[in-house]
Formats: sequence, C-alpha cells, structure tokens
Amino acid sequence: MRNLLTFLFVGIICLSFSQSDTLNRTDKFGKKYGYWKKYDKKNKLEYEGRFYNGEPIGEFLYYHPNGKIKNISFFTANSPIVTTTMFHENGTKYAEGVYWNKNKDGKWLYYNSNGKLVAEENYLKGKLNGLSKIYSSKDSVLLEQTNWLNGQKHGLYSNYYITGALRTKMYYNYNKMHGTFENYYENGKLKNKGVYAQDFRNGKWVNYNEDGQELKIEYFDKGTITNMFLGFQTPGQWIKVDVNKIAYFYQKTSKTLIMQLKDSSTITIYDDLMRISKCATIEYFIFVNEHLLSSYDAIKKIIPSKKNPNEAKVILLCRPEFDVFTYDDYYQLLKSAFNPKPPKLE
Repeated sequence: MRNLLTFLFVGIICLSFSQSDTLNRTDKFGKKYGYWKKYDKKNKLEYEGRFYNGEPIGEFLYYHPNGKIKNISFFTANSPIVTTTMFHENGTKYAEGVYWNKNKDGKWLYYNSNGKLVAEENYLKGKLNGLSKIYSSKDSVLLEQTNWLNGQKHGLYSNYYITGALRTKMYYNYNKMHGTFENYYENGKLKNKGVYAQDFRNGKWVNYNEDGQELKIEYFDKGTITNMFLGFQTPGQWIKVDVNKIAYFYQKTSKTLIMQLKDSSTITIYDDLMRISKCATIEYFIFVNEHLLSSYDAIKKIIPSKKNPNEAKVILLCRPEFDVFTYDDYYQLLKSAFNPKPPKLE
C-alpha cells in the first residue's frame, strides 16, 4: 500500500508539471521546481530531470560530453533511496546499484565497455560489507573474493587463476592478515603455506615444489625470520640443510652444483644458482660471480687487482681448489653489500 501511495504521489506531481512546464524554474523560496536542464560552459547538456520543493524526483538523466547517457537515476519522494544505472561513453552499462543518503548501499554490479561483468560489491550505508568479487574482463571468470566488515577486510580472502583454479586462500582480521595462508600451483598442488599473526608472518612457513618436496622452510617470530632450511635433490635423496651451515655454492656442470658446508664437507646437488638465490634471498647469500654464490660470513678477504680496478680476488672460508675472482657488477655489489664494514682488504 505504501509503495502504491508513493507511486501515485510521484505521478500526480509529474502530471502537474506536464500541464504547464517551464524549464529551470524556482519557487518563491528560491528552490528548484519543475523540469530542469543544466548545460556546461560549452553548452552541452549535463543533466535533466524534475525537482519538487528543491529536491529531485522521478527519473534524472545525466550525459557524457559526447551526448550519450552517463547515468539514469530514479529519486523517490521523501526517501533517501536512489536507484542508479551508469553507462560507458559507448552506451554499454557500467554499473548499477542503490544509494542510501548519497552512500552506496546493497549490491552493486560493474561491467566493462564490452558488457562483461567485472566486479560485484556489497555495501551497508556507504561501507563495504559482505562479499565482493572481481571477474576477468574477457570471460567474467571469478578471479578474487574478499569478505568485508564495515569497510575493512575481515574473514576469508581468495584469488584464482584464469582457469578458475584456486591460487591463494587466506584470512583477514579487520584489515590485517591473520590466520592460515595457503598458495597453490595451477594444478591444485600446494605451493606454500604458513600463518599470519596481525600482518606478521609467524611460526613455520614452507615452500613446496610441484612434486610436494619442501624447497624452503622458514621460521618467523612476529615477522622476524629466525631460521631457514633449504631443500635439495642429491644423487641419493632429497635433503634439507640449515642455511647457517652453508659456506657457498659453485657450479660444477650445467646440471650440478657443489654445496660447500662450513664444516669442510661438500655435497653434490642437482640445482641451479638462480633458484637458490631466489629461495635463500639476499639476506643470506650474495653472488661473487656468475658461477659462485656465497654466504656473507664465508667471504674472508677481498683483494683488489693492481691491474684492473674492476676486478678482485676473493678468499673464502673452506677455500675451493681454484682461485675465486669477482668483477664488474659483481664486484660493485660486493663492495656495496659490505659497506661500511667490508671483509679485510689487502
């Protein structure tokens, strides 16, 4: 009954306007009244619609500079609710939803210029609440889901590969990462997992290869790493080694490395220096040259060349059977890394 009365009220007002319509009128109090059209400085129509007692009522049309409709909004008398549909400049739908007291409210849908759904959001009086979704622009494949509470990320968050396979699953607690974190390969196998505590990594974090073997194990205390183990394939088995026990790696063949431990023992592994450097990070190891990756404390001396200013000899803990040189960008990186306290120079 209330909706019927509202409809009749709007209809009566619009009918009274149509009987004697003059553009851009105001009443004796200076309030907008009747049918209005507003133009910009270039005399292009910006919007048109009816006012009653200074307030918009019924359908309003807003325009792009090219003359096409930008926005269609419907205002109801004595109501804070405005339903809106927005359009791209090419005429396709851009967004649709409801405003409550000029704030987004309820479900909003967004589309690209080809008409594909690209996003979905839920609001409560201007703040994101509930589930939001992001879709691919080509096929509207779900790429991301976020739960919100009063404008803050809260609860499960997940994102997906373009194939639809799960990529990441994690949790938020009032905009802070909190709880379990899991990341997956596109084939569905676990890539890494760990736990966040109020935005900080905490406890054990593990990275896996696609065979399920542990590539890297890290231990954190409120965001500070306390220890790390790296996984390697040896001729006999998969092993895990504490990075603090490793002196350096050097390339033996195109497919094998020698891992020199600080206790003077060596292990042959099937790996490559670039993969190890990405796993271990610059906090633990540094390239001496393209064939040798060393821990910082295994570098005992850097002896600059007397003939070439861009070259130096490097003395390592547990010296290999060959001389080690650094040069060019590797040399500059070493000097920069050890500044202001480099290892002993001669």
